[in-house]
Amino acid sequence: MSTAGYFTLVVLFACSFFMVALSWELSRRVRRSELDGDWLLNQLRYLMLEKKLEASVWQEYLHQLNRPLSRICGELLSLNNPGLDKGDFFLETLLERERIDLEKGLSHLGTIAVIAPFVGLFGTVVGITKTFADVARMGKAGIEVVSAGVSEALVATAVGLLVAISSVVIFNFFKKKFEVMLSQWDVGSRHLLTILTTEPESRASLFSERQTRHPTKSAELFLESRA
Repeated sequence: MSTAGYFTLVVLFACSFFMVALSWELSRRVRRSELDGDWLLNQLRYLMLEKKLEASVWQEYLHQLNRPLSRICGELLSLNNPGLDKGDFFLETLLERERIDLEKGLSHLGTIAVIAPFVGLFGTVVGITKTFADVARMGKAGIEVVSAGVSEALVATAVGLLVAISSVVIFNFFKKKFEVMLSQWDVGSRHLLTILTTEPESRASLFSERQTRHPTKSAELFLESRA
């Protein structure tokens, strides 16, 4: 294999290593960020309505969860008398901030998916060029002359396509996953904003049965740890 052919494969294997490392980091980020909105709202309902605790206690509980949705809700609780307009603008800012942190590095997968086929194509050109050079040097075009260059070209093409296809699949998976997570954060935080802008005596009616069926063990353990 020619020096250029080796260089092509080194670049492609470097891209594949970076793709695997980035995929692992994004998977870890997803696990650290996931938090069910209905579950969280029921913990807040327990602290807010059943225990009738102050907002500072809710914020302390949200802070110790340390998840994007809990941080967003904690920031909402820091607003004094939030109106829907003021709260909505503030919420959009918080969601955008968390979106940027969540999707950090995702564009690199898209970059690998774009450049890998072209790197493979470069290897293809190198292999075909080597084939023609061998034919010119040997003065004949037998299978023993052209096979080395053609095989080099096909290997580079195959590796480039494999890296590109894998990157596209992984990119689309995480892109869809992040969109779903952001949508869930948006729904959960807007629900909390609605609760905060409602009169205290009417707040209990804003919690659905789907939310209240979640256990409140987490909030109970939190209060026990504070005692």
